[in-house]
Amino acid sequence: MTWMGGCLLAAGVTVGLVGNTWFSTVQAYGDASEADSSADCGTAPCPTDAPVSDAAQHLRERIVRPEDAASFDGDRDALAARGARLFADNDLSSNGLACISCHAGMNLYNDSFTEAYPHRVTMPFETAGLDTVDAETMVQFCLVMPMGTDPLPWQSQELAALSAYIEKIQPEYAAAVP
Repeated sequence: MTWMGGCLLAAGVTVGLVGNTWFSTVQAYGDASEADSSADCGTAPCPTDAPVSDAAQHLRERIVRPEDAASFDGDRDALAARGARLFADNDLSSNGLACISCHAGMNLYNDSFTEAYPHRVTMPFETAGLDTVDAETMVQFCLVMPMGTDPLPWQSQELAALSAYIEKIQPEYAAAVP
């Protein structure tokens, strides 16, 4: 990562280990040569007109709902119950991970998870340049990046269920954090 004109620029690929899980991120913003060195945004967030790499744009296209995409409508409580089961389902990924692999016992959520959606989440911001995400976008992001698989279809019951579950547990997490 590079600070340029007070802005955080992701440079290249980052690979790391969280618990027992490897993760990788792609370049979100252009390298320092593409940045406006005279920009003074003070602290993150950077200006929304910062250059976005092709990889970041491709990721955005995969994880952000298109305006014309239909969604699955159903009972939120029933969807959340199904989402709780899917949260532990490693068949959703291509690498054997389930959501619970990283988030067992409410682990590895950012401080921003105490805020209701939509809010900023570091990984989608750094890899796709997204200033804020909703629960659905976060689910899709986790499927693509840490879990290494394709996003769920926008109209799928599975996406609606996982999103409903995340929205259900978020206030529980917020209440538990001092």
